[in-house]
Amino acid sequence: DRLADESATGRIHVKTGSLNGVAGVTGYVLAASGKRYVVAALVNHPGADRGTGQELGDALLRWAGQQ
Repeated sequence: DRLADESATGRIHVKTGSLNGVAGVTGYVLAASGKRYVVAALVNHPGADRGTGQELGDALLRWAGQQ
């Protein structure tokens, strides 16, 4: 599980996916403030499916969870 060791466990409900050169994440995050955020990110770039895209999606989820 991605971000399984984070304090946001149980507050993030997303679907991730990847293709050759594409990575995406979309879903809902219940933030620390109690606000619910709808998040979506799609990275279309060589190598996005091998780390960079996943890192960007994880950063978005962490940011939303801290709001």
